[in-house]
Amino acid sequence: GRTRATSLGALIAAAALVLTACGGSGGSGSAAPTALSPTQNFEPGKATATDTPFSRPKVADAGDIAVTVDEGFQDYNNNTGSANSLANQYVTPLLTPSPFFTDEHTTLRLDTDYMQSVTVTSQNPQVVEYKWRPEAVWSDGAPVGCKDMYLLYLAAVSPVKDGEAQIFDSRPTGYDQISKIDCSADQKTVTVTFATPFADYRGLWSAAGQGGSEMLPAHILEQRTGIADITKVDPRVDSPQLRAAGTFFTTGWNGFDPAVALSAGPFRI
Repeated sequence: GRTRATSLGALIAAAALVLTACGGSGGSGSAAPTALSPTQNFEPGKATATDTPFSRPKVADAGDIAVTVDEGFQDYNNNTGSANSLANQYVTPLLTPSPFFTDEHTTLRLDTDYMQSVTVTSQNPQVVEYKWRPEAVWSDGAPVGCKDMYLLYLAAVSPVKDGEAQIFDSRPTGYDQISKIDCSADQKTVTVTFATPFADYRGLWSAAGQGGSEMLPAHILEQRTGIADITKVDPRVDSPQLRAAGTFFTTGWNGFDPAVALSAGPFRI
């Protein structure tokens, strides 16, 4: 994924954003984690690879928090080439669900407030099983799960164009090595099969992958386009449903509209 860095000195008060902490705990409500231990296994080809888990401590609602940054938040969907910016990257990881993230010690963490597990179940072919927690939901109560993952895959790999430009202004890295995504009936177990192994699978659909990997509420796209099930839309077959999805993906989340820019994270705008 793309990597960006900024110094604290660059965070001048040029624009203000108000975030509201979502009350209670972040999912599991477990106690604060103990000291970090070097359990991260960076051998993704091995089915025994394990990840350092993280669960947010239970805390009181922090209320509104004012944040100053050097450039104003612009677009809820930071996955498109036209919108992608660091200004959005300050905000989107606070709102969107993510299987993995990188903590202040640059340790890759499995976010167990969202995930029950992420497991490499096969090496040849590489198969990764994602199990989302039942209580992982968007702020309107819709479940977080397979449809949301499939939408990013759809946007990244579709070759269909409108003139010279792809209808999804997104990037294929990593997603283009996926051969299929299978969803459980409740959308909470997602089985991702890779045609060729992808070592940085933890960066897909994750804040750890930086700009281009933020998950979006796919059910909102379904509602606004009339698509019954986004997982039934073939990314490689030109169809009215695919074009409708592409139009909403690239324009429907521009700027900030609270009706469509939902939160599934610890904060909401």
